[in-house]
Amino acid sequence: MVWWSDIADNKIPLDWYQLYTKLDKANHLTVTLKGIKDAKKSFSIEFSSVYYFEIISESWSMNGGDFVNNFEGRPVIDDVVLVEIHDGQFGNSILSNMTKEEKESLHHVFVIGINFTVEILCHNYPEIIELINGKS
Repeated sequence: MVWWSDIADNKIPLDWYQLYTKLDKANHLTVTLKGIKDAKKSFSIEFSSVYYFEIISESWSMNGGDFVNNFEGRPVIDDVVLVEIHDGQFGNSILSNMTKEEKESLHHVFVIGINFTVEILCHNYPEIIELINGKS
């Protein structure tokens, strides 16, 4: 059964964040978060070696297909910002074609914002950087 965990490790306070994305030629994805409700802090989440990513136009909650039959169990913006999905159908379908070593380093991650949600398959966990005045 699909389940999720918060992987921000208490480095990102709960808030409503506007998301901005940037993908470079080396498949490094940067998701910038700008808090607009409570904490009003900004963060950069750096994903190295992105295997796949997609912008999901609806926000406020994670709308991935893994939670179609479990609407109440899906993560929402009031609970989490950076979330990893475990035993999800999409991630498992990708993992089924990989070696054991590849499976251990691949993570199915969502960043939940108010303007959109980003779904990411990446190698290794991302680095979280707090931005001061928009700069690291």
